[in-house]
Amino acid sequence: MNHETLLALTESDVSVPTTVIVMDSNHECLPPRFSTKHAQIVLTPQEDELFDLLTRVMNDYNNSNGNNGMNGEHMQDDETAHQCSSSSQSSTPPSQQNNLLQVRVAGGWVRDKLLGRMTQDIDVTVNCISGVDFARRVVDCVSKEREQHENEQVTRKLPHVAVISANPDQSKHLETATFSLRGMDIDVCALRSHTEVYQDSRIPASSTGTPLSDAMRRDFTMNALFYNLQTKRVEDWTRRGIFDLMKGVIVTPPVMLMDDDHSGSVTTAATPDGTIAPPLHADEDLLLEQSAYSTFHDDPLRVLRAVRFGVRYNYQLHSSIIKAAQTLDIHVALHQKVSRERVGKELVGMMKSCDMAVRALRMMWELKLAGSVFILPTTSECGNDDNGVVTLVHGRIAGNEYPTKGSHGVLEAAQAHVRELGWVESMRLLGLLPQVMQAYHETKSVTANNVTPLDEFLLPLATFLLPFRKLLYEQGKTMATLKQYSVVRYMVRDSIKFPNKHIHAIGLLMDHVDAMSALLQDWGAFAFNMHATASGRATMSESAVDKQTAQFRLQAGLLLRATKDLWVTCLLLASIILPGDDPALQRTHATMAIYQLVLSLGLDECWKTKPILDGKAIMTTLALPKGPQVGGFMEEQVRWMLMHPHGNEADLVQHLRLFQERLQQEQGSNDSVDGNLKNQPTVDGGGTRPAELMNTSLDSAQHVSKRMHVE
Repeated sequence: MNHETLLALTESDVSVPTTVIVMDSNHECLPPRFSTKHAQIVLTPQEDELFDLLTRVMNDYNNSNGNNGMNGEHMQDDETAHQCSSSSQSSTPPSQQNNLLQVRVAGGWVRDKLLGRMTQDIDVTVNCISGVDFARRVVDCVSKEREQHENEQVTRKLPHVAVISANPDQSKHLETATFSLRGMDIDVCALRSHTEVYQDSRIPASSTGTPLSDAMRRDFTMNALFYNLQTKRVEDWTRRGIFDLMKGVIVTPPVMLMDDDHSGSVTTAATPDGTIAPPLHADEDLLLEQSAYSTFHDDPLRVLRAVRFGVRYNYQLHSSIIKAAQTLDIHVALHQKVSRERVGKELVGMMKSCDMAVRALRMMWELKLAGSVFILPTTSECGNDDNGVVTLVHGRIAGNEYPTKGSHGVLEAAQAHVRELGWVESMRLLGLLPQVMQAYHETKSVTANNVTPLDEFLLPLATFLLPFRKLLYEQGKTMATLKQYSVVRYMVRDSIKFPNKHIHAIGLLMDHVDAMSALLQDWGAFAFNMHATASGRATMSESAVDKQTAQFRLQAGLLLRATKDLWVTCLLLASIILPGDDPALQRTHATMAIYQLVLSLGLDECWKTKPILDGKAIMTTLALPKGPQVGGFMEEQVRWMLMHPHGNEADLVQHLRLFQERLQQEQGSNDSVDGNLKNQPTVDGGGTRPAELMNTSLDSAQHVSKRMHVE
């Protein structure tokens, strides 16, 4: 039995009677209605126009190639066919010119339409020409139809067809044409065939196939559904796509059973009421496990797609997917075969909300994927690599020292063990996040709307990576030129290829989360008492309040100036790592008390406050020369302004002069030491002073400033 015979025998069997409704643009989407017996597709006016255009191009191709076997209701009149004739020569081989072109919408669009969801992304498949050829014919048709409207002034540009080349090394097996039309993003490619593995490559390759082979090659059954533009019916070639969509189960298409002539067939059965049932097999669990392993090996990114669909639709992963996703060689393939950009894109798709992100990260850990997604500088990079770069990883993960010495096998096992302890701690911290989020949203609901918001996109990811914040790596051309970097930054930059703004933000959070945690521990009780006093439930002496408030303003203000728009995110992140016997109470009460105190003191956006004196004014007022010491006085001004929010310029100048006097006194005690050092040999044998003394004034300034504020 060949492919054509198979299609002729089964196309009607896989077609589901479908009601197509074109909604007015002012109406909302109808609720989803579908079963294995009947489906409902609701089209927008734009989709209806697009599908009408694609159908005209399809019919024109079939007419021009002598394929007149289509039903009359789908045929075009001669004038329309003439309008859409392509001026370019077809790149399709002559042997395929007599095939009947069929156009289907595939995958996610069909799935979302059955579920009653809106989508702007449309995947189109064609069977006997390339996707690029069909896309260019569509654009030619649009161009010629516009030319027919001579009296209509058309200013819109024609769609541009971009070509995404096949890249088997990155599990991208077919050339795809992509363009935008009528506000929708459209991808067109040929139907996929069965996988073939060449002896000189571990990467499977694809050739043009049939709807059956294409459906069996797709990631999950719910994404293997088609909408046939000719018959206007949903097609379920896996015989279980609609069934799994109804049940809320993510499962891979069953393994294709190959006949001697390599045509595809799959064992199926019908229930007594005539509905299509899932495939039957002597050992169905084994069949589905083989299917899952095969589809993940074909494209390892699909394990992350399973996670994304699971959290997006709140569907369950089939046990076969869980088992296959946990295998070591799939983890290795995900690391080696899939570009980190594609990994990062999938991760972004899982983080549409805080709840989704938490569930996705938890699912990745359960599938043992965390280490394959968030990659550390690997063991192979330790020492001199092919580029002559030295990489040394050291530090602590969740309080455990990261091993750096030992024989290769022993060291690798020890490092893997410590990394696993880190991911276990990640899960513990992630489990605390919902409690913190609930407390924040309850508090936020009674505060002003124009305050700095929480970054709910970054918070779950930052929580998950917290145990690795004290792990570092050093890199350089030689041991003498090594520079130290954060491994968490490496994870975000190199492992998931997030944009620079996210790399900077995650790095900023990791740099300041411990200081923010110290703020919570130092001032949590004070903030809680202040809140109780304000509500009349407690009293505090005015002098004690003023003194402590000024100190709190200084410590909190400096942290807010360092973290800026991320201070709320950093505060909640810090609450998660709080120690104590009753962490739940501290996280909910102390954290929110600090949050409310910051807002009540007007510290929010304190980093935007302009200084009273600029650098030139400070130099003139204090008779300072140009140099780094001016920056020290600017920093002292910031501290003073934080502690004295209603202070004026005269008071500030008086403080800065007093600060200058004390600084000079501190430096005067070092003059004798300084004079002796001038006559001593220096490091370079010349007359310059050691570098440490060049920063004496700045160090002294910070020391004096701290002592003055304490006093």
